[in-house]
Amino acid sequence: MLLPSYFFSLTQDGDLLNVVKELDKLKYNANSAMVIGPSGSGKTTLLFQYAYTAALKGLCVWYVCCEKKMQKSFPLFQNNFEPDPKVLENINMKYIEDHTTLRHFIANIPTLEDERIPNLILIDDLSEYFPFGKSTHHRDYMMETLACLKEFHLYSARKFGEHKSLSICSLGMDAQTESFQALERWADALLVITQTSNPRELCFHSINKQQDPANLRAVFSVTSSLEIQSIHFESE
Repeated sequence: MLLPSYFFSLTQDGDLLNVVKELDKLKYNANSAMVIGPSGSGKTTLLFQYAYTAALKGLCVWYVCCEKKMQKSFPLFQNNFEPDPKVLENINMKYIEDHTTLRHFIANIPTLEDERIPNLILIDDLSEYFPFGKSTHHRDYMMETLACLKEFHLYSARKFGEHKSLSICSLGMDAQTESFQALERWADALLVITQTSNPRELCFHSINKQQDPANLRAVFSVTSSLEIQSIHFESE
């Protein structure tokens, strides 16, 4: 189950908190999602907000990333928010540096003992592992990795029931020019960051290959912190 409020729930703005509380009611029937946008658009920061909120709520969270990239650009938190070190410790950081190890890592998740199976897997910037434009092999390897993730979710649903697990990946590419048809085959939800400079906008490209019925739009800026400026959606 994809909960968009987890991207924004750490806000310290009183007015926005009321909006986020309403957004908590918005739940999408999805086991996999991708956040797509150009380099430097805030994908990592949004992904880590989701990870922190899930860990705060007691879920088993894995955050997969390249260690060197994380050391260069650690995710930002929202202004005046002080993260709890105990919650940060509950985010299981999985440092993986190459695409072969990543594919094998995901393929082997179903072999783990039941209590070690994560509720949430976040993979930061697939384009670090599979650079777009370099070769068709990279694109094929990425699709194979996404297929492994989908197989994991099918396994999880059979064994534990629907919505036991969720994966969210970020991918660095231009949301205006790339076709998403291939990605929709492997990811239930595609979210895009449509601006390359402040203010930016996060919205759904598709959810289960359909338009977002709630028409969610979140406007934010990334400077020395994450600033959520507005959140709009249509409630039922």
